[in-house]
Amino acid sequence: MTATPAAAPLGVMLHATCDMAGLLMALGAVVPHVGTDRDGAGCDRLRLVLDVEAMRLCLLATDSVSAIMASVPLSEADDAVIIDGDGPVSAAQVVTRVDLDLTAGAAKTIIAVFRTVAGETVRLDVPADGRSIQVTDTSGMLAGRTVRVAAMGEWGPEGDEQRVDAAALIASVCAAPLALQTTCSLLPKALSRWSPTARALGVLPLRVTMGGMGLVVYGDLYAASGPVVLGCLRVYGTVDAVPSTEAAYDGPATAVLMDLLLDGAPVGGEATEEVSHAMVSELSAWLHEQDDTDPGDGDEPDGDTPGGDAA
Repeated sequence: MTATPAAAPLGVMLHATCDMAGLLMALGAVVPHVGTDRDGAGCDRLRLVLDVEAMRLCLLATDSVSAIMASVPLSEADDAVIIDGDGPVSAAQVVTRVDLDLTAGAAKTIIAVFRTVAGETVRLDVPADGRSIQVTDTSGMLAGRTVRVAAMGEWGPEGDEQRVDAAALIASVCAAPLALQTTCSLLPKALSRWSPTARALGVLPLRVTMGGMGLVVYGDLYAASGPVVLGCLRVYGTVDAVPSTEAAYDGPATAVLMDLLLDGAPVGGEATEEVSHAMVSELSAWLHEQDDTDPGDGDEPDGDTPGGDAA
């Protein structure tokens, strides 16, 4: 499940600045992949993670069949917010990261407000309790357009239900062996999901894995200095694949995915290289187990997640 928002007094916020074009590109790439309740637990939410210590804003979405993560670097950010404890028993809390969920409509509202603004930077104001996000154009001497959208309520499981983890799905495909040579096909439904993403990015770089999955990779993945997008989707017709000895992707963006896992990976900063590789190996092994029990590709998607539900 998602991390519980920090209890914070009214007005306590994290403030950060990022590139306007990068934010709009990331939103445009991710929004088409927000699913519905029928797609799986929590799939109707666009997850937003503002991390002032790691200096990045991350957006994630999944519809159980595909998943996507976009990371936008912060150009400026305030120091961590310190919330005093209520008494001798309650210790002070340091808040460096806020994790909240938006509806697809709320994300589209941000895009609509700034789509025609030729601005360079925006300021992000996020309360420490994760109840909303405010975006303001700060390109000029004075603040320009601003929009504030409310976050969805905290996602809570019903019984043993687990939220579908977009970061885990993508990480498992990153760890899968790359197909050195193959042919593949995309279903019309997959094309309809990824065409808006391709328009937002200007391109859709696709790598195919031996497990019959596609990995979308965009940005400076090995320096992680600019906007980075990683996504996964099911592809078909890869029976003639020739295996490669390398993974589909193994670079700095993997550590970002590890830090975004819903099962308690390190929070507030980059995961260590050792932890990242260990978790990717575990996810890869688990993915192969799922493939072994897969009855085979059909003409229509069966609705299963690429790698299962939340890890």
